[in-house]
Parts: sequence; structure tokens; C-alpha cells
Amino acid sequence: MPFSASTCLTNSGTVALGGTFNIYSDVDNYTTPFQTNVTYLQLFGPLCPYVMGNVPDLTTTIRIIDTFSKCCATLELLSNDLCTTCELSFDSYQTNNIGRIVAGELTGSCENEITDYRIFWYGPDSTTNVAFTSGYGSSFSPYDLTHPLIGINSPMVQSGEYIPVIDKVNLNGLNYSQTGGTGYIQAELECFNATTVNVSPFTCNNGTVVSGNYTHQVNFDGASEGVTPLTLNSTFELEPTTNYFSWKFKAAGITDSLKITFYGSAYSNPIMLEYWTIGEQNITSNIDLLTFPKSGQTGQYLSKVTSLTSLTRSLGDYLILEVIPNQSNTQTTWDFYFTCMDTFDCNLCLYGYLNTPYKIQSSSITGITGSCSSINVTFNLSGCTSSAITDSDIYKYQATYANGIVPTQFNSVQTDNSTGLLNRQTTKLDWNSTDCTIQYDVYTNTPTCSPSNTNTIKFKKENTGPSGQGVIKMEFSNLNDLIQYKSSYDLLLPYSGTPFNAANPNYYRFFTLYIPKNTTPSTNCGDGTTGLTYNIHYSSIITTGTTGGIYTLNITMPTISNGLPPFDPCDINCQFYIDNYFISNINISSTGITNVEDFISNTGSKYVKPFGSSLKFIENPPTVVSASTSQGSYYLNNYLNSTVPFSGSSSPYTQIPSLSALTCNNFTSIGTSAGSFQSVYVYNYKVELTDQNNVKSFRILASPIVNGISTNIFSDVVATVVNGSLTYANPSYTF
Repeated sequence: MPFSASTCLTNSGTVALGGTFNIYSDVDNYTTPFQTNVTYLQLFGPLCPYVMGNVPDLTTTIRIIDTFSKCCATLELLSNDLCTTCELSFDSYQTNNIGRIVAGELTGSCENEITDYRIFWYGPDSTTNVAFTSGYGSSFSPYDLTHPLIGINSPMVQSGEYIPVIDKVNLNGLNYSQTGGTGYIQAELECFNATTVNVSPFTCNNGTVVSGNYTHQVNFDGASEGVTPLTLNSTFELEPTTNYFSWKFKAAGITDSLKITFYGSAYSNPIMLEYWTIGEQNITSNIDLLTFPKSGQTGQYLSKVTSLTSLTRSLGDYLILEVIPNQSNTQTTWDFYFTCMDTFDCNLCLYGYLNTPYKIQSSSITGITGSCSSINVTFNLSGCTSSAITDSDIYKYQATYANGIVPTQFNSVQTDNSTGLLNRQTTKLDWNSTDCTIQYDVYTNTPTCSPSNTNTIKFKKENTGPSGQGVIKMEFSNLNDLIQYKSSYDLLLPYSGTPFNAANPNYYRFFTLYIPKNTTPSTNCGDGTTGLTYNIHYSSIITTGTTGGIYTLNITMPTISNGLPPFDPCDINCQFYIDNYFISNINISSTGITNVEDFISNTGSKYVKPFGSSLKFIENPPTVVSASTSQGSYYLNNYLNSTVPFSGSSSPYTQIPSLSALTCNNFTSIGTSAGSFQSVYVYNYKVELTDQNNVKSFRILASPIVNGISTNIFSDVVATVVNGSLTYANPSYTF
């Protein structure tokens, strides 16, 4: 029975070929053509592959003859089952996993390295629903994830069965597709039907984290190609006894979102327990109980305990853990820890000091005199050991950090595990003190990436200026990119000080240029981007221009030296800042060789504020620093202690007050309430000098602690020292 076949040829010869071709079969020893008048474009051009019908049965080879030159090519007919013919497989492939899919790079016997392919992943438990796409190379974009899908590149998925199907692949220069079409040879590419991937849900008992406070970790670093980043979600199967779900999440700079949703047999609709956007860039913290989603600005882990105690739970109930990458960042990196808990211990060693503060070891009270008639007072306190605090559930699962909020945290309250003592030391006390400081007029902690585009930006830093000084040269294909750089610089000009007078303290300042370093021209500015910083003195000359449609920005990097008169030996930190913050940073940025760079971006890779910081030197007038406080306290965040569920599929979501719950019920009964948090003191002492002619005479005062509350009124005398000798110690505060 005749059959069909397809082929696509490449003309690598030197003989001119004619306009038509005939195709013959080995069945009749290439005597009678079964295809005639086939055009050059059908075999070699954009119309290939050429699909030939009516191929005689039992044909194993065909011969294509040019009717003009009589040149020919004899080709072996191969099965279109590339799974078998080319032995397509993954170099790493796990068919049974917990919460994730693991698949390495696509390999085969037909080509040493397969550089372009796209794969459809059907599931969970479906042969029609595409859960996500993966691939490699640029020929078959878009796709959601880039191979290899192993380690931190392994995606988190819901439980169920998944079937990978190769949609397109390039082998030996030919494009194959499971559906055919112009430019593609149709082929059998369902290579993994017999080796599907079975993903089990995360459970309370199958965690693989061998250390730390959490049983599970999903650390992900993935890139999409030509498509918005993929939302990843997975299943966590709960036990009926699970009352708390503890987690911490970290986004690498650019924000990502975390959503935790409860699916229970007692409820007809899913219940959203948590919805957070977390990261450093373009975000402001908002943890208000009525806000949904909430937000946390932090480059560290945001930790929280989600209480399930108000939910009716049964066997088979589960959580969907969903991570939604920033939709403008094709290169996403995040880290997610989680664990389930039947109980949560809300006790703290610190609760034993709500009315009796940490006591001072009287024998440890010491005045350490320094130069210029100054003194530092040091003493030891007794209280909760470090391990007694860090081993508590509150510390392990609720202590966290985020800008703009006061989270649960512990400040100067942990004593040494061996001695049970905590050493405190005052700032330098002096009746006449002069010091120098540094101050940012503008400050950028972590530069924010601009959205990628198709513009070209070239960056070069070279040491070709006078005496080997640095010069920065940039080229832009688009005027808007140059404007963004120049406008960012113009915003810093008001803080230039006296850029040409080294005898003036206002001369010592610099601005910082932030540049995302591109490892390849196609690299986007995003998570994992290496940032370059150049500290440039304000005497720099910045010029812009245009040549042949290319826009330029050139920046000189002058070096500086100290032109100030010598500082008095009692001027604290003045010479140190001049030498180590200004002269050193400016000159190393200029003449250094480790920051010499030359690269190009084809994605318009840049920061929103390239000129992001401006630092200056300040010489302060003489001041009297005759007192210093030493405080120990902790904060308990009421909002992060709360779980407030919401319902709905989109904003505005609907709060479900009846299902709200607290992890610990005792926070608001102690300390001072500030709405979102409780402030609880365990000690509050002040050291003050008592004799203007002798810094060795001082006293220590205490602000009484009542239920963790301090009024900051230092009414109780704790200890008195006269000329270096302890003359009085109050037994209520000392031992």
C-alpha cells in the first residue's frame, strides 16, 4: 500500500540546478518517477518540507534527480518515529517526585547536542491540559521554562500525572514537529507515554530538608523565553491534626508573590489564607489586616505562621501553594521554606522579666577612659540565654524583617549560653566632643531594573584618562535610554557641594553610578543580575552627543587627594572618613582594573535610577555627650500573628472574619501596644556623667519595668561610681 513521506534538502554543491525535479523509488530500481515536476522551492526553499504522496510500498530509498543538470541525491527513508530512530530522551529524568518535576536536557543519537526544542507538559491527570511548556534555544519560543529542569531550575507543580510531549525539535538542521506545517517535517514525538511523571503532594511526613526549622524547601531559579513568567503551584496534603502551617519566603530583589489557599471538604469554595508580594524593588510594606494581598519590602526571608485552627479540617484536605513571579521579570529567583505543625509553643523565657528587669552585675561596672577626656562605661547583665530565645517557636517561625514595619524581633536581650551574661557598653561619653559623619543626600539600597526592551546599550569603562584615570563610555540605540541616564544624573546635581575646592569639607562627596552587567547581549536585568558600582567625584565632566543615529554618554572619573588642614586628634572619625570613604572609594573606582568592563545589551538592560546615590562628608560642631542609654526589648507583631482568610477570584477580595485566627493569644496582654505590634522591655538603663571635671564619676539610672512597659523616665538610681570606684549598688537592679 503506498504511503507518504517528507523531506527538506540543502544545496551545498556548485553545479547550477534546474527548475524541476523527479523522484524515484528503489522498488523498480529508480526507473519510473512517482513524483514529477517538483519545484526547487518545494525541496530547498521556504516551502519545504516537501510532502510526497503515493510512495510505492516497500520503498526504502528514494532518488531525487534534477531534470536539467541530471544531478541526483539518493536518500534513505527513515521512520518518522524520532523517539525510536533518534532515541530521544532526557539526560536526567525522574518519574516519581514530591512536589516538583525533574527533567534534564533533551538528548538523542541523531545529534551530539540538541540546541533547539520545545516540550508540552500535559497534566495534572490530563492528556489535553497543558500545565506548562519548557524548551531550549531561541528557534521555538515562546516557552515557560528553560532546560535543564533540575536542582533549583526544577519547577514546583500540583500533584498528579504529567506527560511530556516534544512539540518541536531541530535535528541536523531540520525542524520536526508533531503537527507538521510549513517549514516542519511531521514526526512522531510522543516519546514519554510509557514513562510519565507522577508527582506526589508535599505532606507533613515527606520533607527532605535535613537541617533547620522547616521540613520542606523549594528553591527556584528559572527563565522563560518570549512569554511572561509562569506561575508555579503545588499541593500540600494536610493531616487532620495540622493546626499551623509555618513558612518563610524570599524573593531575589525583584518582587514575587506567594498565595496559600485552603481546599477543604467542609467548604464549597476555596479559602485564601495568605496572599503576599515580597521583594526589594518597587514595593512598600503593607501588612494591614484588611489588606489583601499584603506586601513586605525585604531582601531577606519574610517569616510567618498561618493558623488553621479556625478551619474545619478533614482527611484529604489540602493547601495549594502558589508562587506568582513578577510578570515583567523573565529571569526569576526565589526560595520558599515550609512545614506543618500540630502545636505551637507561645512561651518565651523573656516573659519572666515583665516586672523584674535584667540585673546588672555590680562587679562588672567599669569605666574605660580614652583619649581627649572621654570614657566608655561597660557592664554585664543577667537574663535569658541566647539558646533559650532562639529555640522558642516564636523566634524560629515568627521573627522576621521587612522595611516599613516592626516585625517580631529581639533586640539586645540574648545572654551568653555559657555565662548567662550580656555585655553592654555605652557610646563614648565626653563633656566636649567633636566628631565627623557621612550622610547620603540620595540613597539606593538595591537598584531597580527597568523593563526589558529591544534597545541596544553599550557600556565600556577604560583607564585611558589623564594619569590612568577612568573613563566611562556608553552608546544607546534609542534616545529615551540616554535621557533616562542623563535625567537621573541631573537629579544629583543639587548635591555637588564645592567640586573644585579641596580645602572645603564640602568637596568630599561622590555620586554612584549603577550598571547591570550583562553576561550575554540577550541577558535581561532581573534576579541574579550582577550589579557594577562606580563612585565618581562631582568634578567629573559628563558629555552627551549623537553620531549616525547612535547616542553617546561619556563620563570622566577624576581622582582626588586630601586638601584639608590636619584634624585635631580629638576629632573623632574625621580623617578616617576622608581617607577611607572618599579618597579611597573615588580613586579605586577611577583607576581600578577589576572594574574595567566592555559589554553590550540587546535588551535595553538598565536600572530605573542609574545614578542612584550621593554621599557627603560632614564635620559636626562640638557637642556634649554626657549620657547614654542601654535598652533591651522585643517586639511581637500582632498582624503577622494573625491569619485573616479571604474569598474571591480577583480583587476586591472578601474578608471572612469568622475564620480568622491567632497563632498566639497572649501578645496584646503585655507591653505597649502600637497597633500592629507590642513593644516589650526587659531593661532600660541610662549612664550619665556627674562631674564635669572628672569623667570617671558617673551613675546608672533605671526606668522601672511594669508588665514589659517602660516610661523612659529614669527615676531609680541603680549604681553610683565616684572617681572610678563603685560607692552604691541598688539590690533591686544589681547582683
